[in-house]
Amino acid sequence: MFSLIKLAVLTLFLQKSTSSPALSTPLNTLVHTTTGPVLGTQVAADVLAWKGIPFAVPPIGARRWTAPTLNSWSHVFNATTLGPACTQLLNKSEAATDPSQVFYNTPPLPESEDCLSINVWAPVAQPHDTPKAVLFWIFGGGFQFGGSGTFFYDGASFAQNQDVILVSFNYRTNVFGFPSSPELPLQQENLALLDQQLALQWTIDNIAKFGGDPNKITLFGLSAGSASVALLFEKFPKNPPFHSVILQSGVNDALDSFEVSNHTAGFVAWEMLAEGLNCTAKGGDSQLECLRKVPTDVIEQFVLDNSLNFGPLSDNGVTIPNHPTEILKSGQFAHIPIMIGENSGGASFLTIGLDNFTDFISQPPFNTLPADQLRELYAVPELFPNDAEAIIALATDIQYQCPNSIFSNILAAQDQKIYRYIYGGVFPQFQFFPNAGSPEGVELPLVFGNLFDTTNTTEIALSKTLQTVWANFAKNPNEPPAPNWSAYTSSNQVIANLGFGPNVQLDNVVQLVNSSFVDRACGLIDTISE
Repeated sequence: MFSLIKLAVLTLFLQKSTSSPALSTPLNTLVHTTTGPVLGTQVAADVLAWKGIPFAVPPIGARRWTAPTLNSWSHVFNATTLGPACTQLLNKSEAATDPSQVFYNTPPLPESEDCLSINVWAPVAQPHDTPKAVLFWIFGGGFQFGGSGTFFYDGASFAQNQDVILVSFNYRTNVFGFPSSPELPLQQENLALLDQQLALQWTIDNIAKFGGDPNKITLFGLSAGSASVALLFEKFPKNPPFHSVILQSGVNDALDSFEVSNHTAGFVAWEMLAEGLNCTAKGGDSQLECLRKVPTDVIEQFVLDNSLNFGPLSDNGVTIPNHPTEILKSGQFAHIPIMIGENSGGASFLTIGLDNFTDFISQPPFNTLPADQLRELYAVPELFPNDAEAIIALATDIQYQCPNSIFSNILAAQDQKIYRYIYGGVFPQFQFFPNAGSPEGVELPLVFGNLFDTTNTTEIALSKTLQTVWANFAKNPNEPPAPNWSAYTSSNQVIANLGFGPNVQLDNVVQLVNSSFVDRACGLIDTISE
């Protein structure tokens, strides 16, 4: 199964990378940015692209584990190829069997610590054009892997079909993005999030030169990318440098309290890394200096072999507030429109092979909940025909659905404009395993308009619709992104079902449902974190 899926992904990638449209006279693609001149390329008759722009000084050598700073150059930078992804924490031996790698990392992305680059896709400028809305994409991967070079993140379709500008970029992940070193100041622990902030600042400073409107920037991201967007949303309670956000499958990290224990766990992991690589500061070098001299692949392999976890930590508001949920409740967030949602089978990637509901709920954290109540909610054949589907539903609720509900309800109570959705499209090429349904992220090829070669006509139509919905929201977030889509409010808690069934056109894709059924388990599940 996985080999067939991987072949399909590779086939599409090769088709996209080897085919080029017949272009007329090349256009002037030289842009003078604040960091230096960049030369792009014409990727379609009416789309230009600038790829791999090194917006930050390379974080290599002595600059490993330092805060990013803007780069600068005087020569013309040839921005025609994507830069490498930052070093990813992926078990390469599982590349053919791990569905996340099959989906997000086929073909494998080139990797390097010299990776902080940004990409821009823009429509060819026409006389009397008004500045374009901008979609600023933050990829996901659990803060452990990912890169802007994943083939279905290509922004040409967005630029060509929606008359918008698409920006994507790389940021450091895993131990390289979240070092947890006691030698580093607290404000430099979340380097990945600082990378994101710098990429956003570069975009604000330069997007007008590419035809974009710096006052019409929409942040959007998936999973850890969505959490990153939410954290930026919390960081700017006044005068946010973006006018709307789209949160796809992931606000958990924007709700977590990031207690001191998280710091302790991070320090323990760092000490294990230092001791394992003979960097215990017994010689002339400090622990940090010693580790900066260790080859990238050695660090990567040690972290993998020992299952060390490095991720975001509270840093007193530099990138993450100490108590994000309390920050939201107090109204200290960007008061701008939000689109927020998840996939109906979001957690199916996380529950592969689990098919005994009783065993599942006997494990932490579910064993703290009344088993009879869980069975009443999920062991319902009319809703979930088998145990595997019941497990996916419960895991999806705790990982995605209920955090989105909490987030939405806190904001709705403060009259925030919110459009809430659930994506439920099920297509053969995304059935990585039995009962896969609609896992986290499978909407991305459709939203970006970069489809697999096994795509059918229904999927093509839905792709055009979803991309239009996302672009509509970016252009005018104060209006419904699709017909019949009512905003989610405290008195009208409605959610748009997208991609369920045969309705795939813009005028019928939205099927509104009441949140009382969708969120029926959240009151119980929310007690886990209380």
